[in-house]
Amino acid sequence: MATCLPSPAVDPVGRPARTGVDTPTGPTPAPRGTTVNKAELVSAISKRADVPAATVDSVIAAMGEEFVDALTRGDKIAISGLLTLERSSRSARTGRNPQTGETIEIAASNTAKLTAGSNLKKAAAAVPVK
Repeated sequence: MATCLPSPAVDPVGRPARTGVDTPTGPTPAPRGTTVNKAELVSAISKRADVPAATVDSVIAAMGEEFVDALTRGDKIAISGLLTLERSSRSARTGRNPQTGETIEIAASNTAKLTAGSNLKKAAAAVPVK
């Protein structure tokens, strides 16, 4: 015979335990798409372009290196209809440690900003919302 134990007063992270229903209610979220890794991307492009996979792999590697070099130089890369990649600056600001509530100073930094082009936006908009 199974024994039902009461739930602990706190969860493993130290937050107060949820009371009431133990399982989430509402609709089950739709599964997300799968992730395409580099090998799968190389294979797909190789078949679509009818070129050897080794050639595609070296082109992708060179493209990645050029993206890094361009961002380092401060250049903006724009591939019409596909994407725009540029370096963006974040100014110094005051933040808050969510665990302790303590305020902290966050230093200024640079980041990469990728913007989807019109073809990517159209493709994403064409997928029905679940």
